[in-house]
This record gives sequence, C-alpha cells and structure tokens, in this order.
Amino acid sequence: MPTSFTSFSEMFLHRVTSSPNNTAYQFPDENDEWQSITWQETGDKVKDISAGLCSLGLEPEERCSILSNTSVDWIIMDLGILCAGGATTTIYPSSTAEETQYIIADSGTVIIFVEDAGQCEKVLSVRDQLPNLRKVVVMDRKASASNSDDGFVVNISDLESLGKQWNIDNPTGFQDRVDNQK
Repeated sequence: MPTSFTSFSEMFLHRVTSSPNNTAYQFPDENDEWQSITWQETGDKVKDISAGLCSLGLEPEERCSILSNTSVDWIIMDLGILCAGGATTTIYPSSTAEETQYIIADSGTVIIFVEDAGQCEKVLSVRDQLPNLRKVVVMDRKASASNSDDGFVVNISDLESLGKQWNIDNPTGFQDRVDNQK
C-alpha cells in the first residue's frame, strides 16, 4: 500500500481497489428510495466517463464544466474529469445564460456536463459566443441529445459507450492518464 499518492486520481483508484465491495455513496432515487453504489461500481463508471472524455479529445489540464445540482452523478462526472487529467469548473444551475457563457468562456471550458435538457438549452442559447466549447454532455439518461444535428450534444450514455470502446482500443490508456498526473 502506498504511503503517499502523487495525484487525487491515484488515491481514488487505490480506494476502489482496496475496498471494492464497500458502499461508496448512498443517494435517493427519483422515488426518494435510498440507493447505494459500491466503490467498484463507482470506479467502473468513472473509468467509462474518463475514457469517454479522452475519446472526445480531452487533453491533460483542459477544462470541463459541470452545470448541475449536486448529486452522485455530479461527483462521478467530477471524478471522471479528474481521472482523465482534466480540471473541473462548476457553474450554479441557477446561473443565467449570460453568466453561464461568461464562466465557460473565462475558464476555457472545452466540454460541459449539463444536468438536463433545460440546462442544455441554456448553453445552446449562447453557443455562438463559445468558440472553444467542443461538446455538451447531458447527464439525464432520459433526455434526448437530439437538440443538435451536428453531434455537439451527446447523452451521458453515449459518452459511456465511447469510453468503453476507447478502453478496448487503448487498454493502458486510462491507467496512463492517471500515472501521468503529478
């Protein structure tokens, strides 16, 4: 067991491998029933998100934003960004379109995670003012990503599928990203 870690990602993965069957998070579902997720399940989701970001071309130290209420999904997106070597910028879900545009542009965000279709529309309404933004990822699995015909918007399920394929095509890619974080 390492006595020190060189990155948060390394520490996170150590936690996943040292207690895979322990509960990582508990959270209410849409029916207010409590659900739980293990460290292994969390690690698997994070790996898919991270690899999905890599498949979209996210480079180390590039910015991703999260425009969402706090939730277990928010945490998993943040961990995925960090494990891909990216940096997270947060945006309050109550921010106006103009405030959102300013934060995205000022931070240099290249990929943004949005909670739902409403938050996606907010970003799309200022898209022409965001030349560095490459992709919008909708975290709501039930929401359609059809509000852009050019592939600018993708659903989280699609990002995870891209990640699974990226992991197959790059068997050491995820671990390489983590190992190169110092």
